[in-house]
Amino acid sequence: HPSPPHPSMLRDKDSSNLSLEDTPAYEALRHAGLLTTKYRVADMFELVLRTPNSSKEANCQRLLTSACFPVPCGCLCYKTYNLEFTVPAGHIQKMRDNNGGYELAGPG
Repeated sequence: HPSPPHPSMLRDKDSSNLSLEDTPAYEALRHAGLLTTKYRVADMFELVLRTPNSSKEANCQRLLTSACFPVPCGCLCYKTYNLEFTVPAGHIQKMRDNNGGYELAGPG
């Protein structure tokens, strides 16, 4: 029969902190003032997520349009001006902007 989960992997019922944070390593970080929880959220729905600004169909249309230009120019222009990635449902992805800041991309 399966063994019970390790206590450090269980959510502490008395607080929103994970029991994993009750380790000597976390205690040392907390004592040194190197640990902050000001960015912690209760669940994914509290995050400010960037929504998709395109679709697979629109990306395919842009790719086909770029094929109308001479081969090196069309391919280079498409790859230069279009960044494509897909975030699966239930996931988020970190994005970095040109200024060195970060945003979170939501599913789509």
